[in-house]
Amino acid sequence: MRVFVICLAAAGLALAGGCQDDSTGPDDRFVLTVRAVDHEGLPVPDLELQVMMDSSWYQDGRAAAKARTEIRWDQPVAAPVTVTVLDVAGGLVRTLFADTVEAGRHGLIWNGEDESGVHQASGLYYARLVARDASGAVVHDQSQPMYMGLMDFRRMTAGVTDAGGEIVLTDKRLFPLLYGQVEMDAVDETGQVMGPFPLVHLMRFYLRDPRYDHVERFDHEVLHSGQALVLDWMGVDAPAAAGPTFAAALTDTTNPEPPGDGYRLYPPYPNPFN
Repeated sequence: MRVFVICLAAAGLALAGGCQDDSTGPDDRFVLTVRAVDHEGLPVPDLELQVMMDSSWYQDGRAAAKARTEIRWDQPVAAPVTVTVLDVAGGLVRTLFADTVEAGRHGLIWNGEDESGVHQASGLYYARLVARDASGAVVHDQSQPMYMGLMDFRRMTAGVTDAGGEIVLTDKRLFPLLYGQVEMDAVDETGQVMGPFPLVHLMRFYLRDPRYDHVERFDHEVLHSGQALVLDWMGVDAPAAAGPTFAAALTDTTNPEPPGDGYRLYPPYPNPFN
């Protein structure tokens, strides 16, 4: 069976608007309240929450062991280049490379972590290549989007329910469509385009009971700031119950296409988070 991963076509960092919430960054007043209750309507504390955009392209349960992606670029001459990863709000996540390299095709790996080694949340990110000439002037500046759908509580949770069963989310970057629509393609691990990969408002909310590793999924649309969601937690009665596992083998691939005659940043692939 063919294993699909998501790689995304080129797009700029200026994203279209049109959302009810006009804020643009993680520090703006975005608020989403999530409340977990049991079958009697009572709050359920101490549950871990993970949030990710829904997509038919995901490979559920195959993400954890593939937590890296390759970013490749061509350059026509020896020159200093900087390769960075930006979040959907345009903020710097990590500088992957900053040095002078020879002409040809080059590649490096991003493992989903920021400068401090902290694994990032599910969402939209950009690989950015900036090349300069001998005087320091920018001669090439290109970005490629990549969607991270990391389904692994061991690496990242959005929060834990409090005594009232609530988690208040204030990081708008978890909901990429609120920044505007981006045209992307779903690309398999050989680099072949399989179809469009649209951003959507439908989000997956995963709650996990860490005592039993029991996970439950809830689907809700997030359209704007100020929403309040109630998640009906079924729970478990015995430690034998367990949630989904997150394991898969990374498929190494190569692109046989020869280097071009100019600067070019390729879509990162395989996108390891799907």
